[in-house]
Amino acid sequence: MLPNIVSRETVSERLKDCLATMWRLSTQWNPIPCPEPVLDPAFDQLPVIARVVEIMRYRLASLEFALSPCGSLREFRRFWLRLLLIFSIPIPVLLVLGYIVSAILELLLKLLTGVAILVGIVVLFTLFNSDKRK
Repeated sequence: MLPNIVSRETVSERLKDCLATMWRLSTQWNPIPCPEPVLDPAFDQLPVIARVVEIMRYRLASLEFALSPCGSLREFRRFWLRLLLIFSIPIPVLLVLGYIVSAILELLLKLLTGVAILVGIVVLFTLFNSDKRK
């Protein structure tokens, strides 16, 4: 059995927040019809590389138009990108916070090492001076 680290109330609150976010995103579903793709009117005057790029753009736009002329494929991609953005924002924040915490811990470790060395020097100095006095 797993240890009870998080209460059920916290989990249910987070689940409600997650579902509310997904609901807000799903209500923003507003597909815009795709325009029918056309080649650049100055296609014959373009350099070779620009023609290749224009043909690739035209083919991709034609494929998108053939699959979803009403724009739902584009809106589906937009929806999942929004969702990914919302849920991936905490990851960089946690990475930055983890880096900051590790840097602080490293500084504390160096400070404690320095203090321990100073205490050791004082103890050795005291021991050697106490032997000379006797």
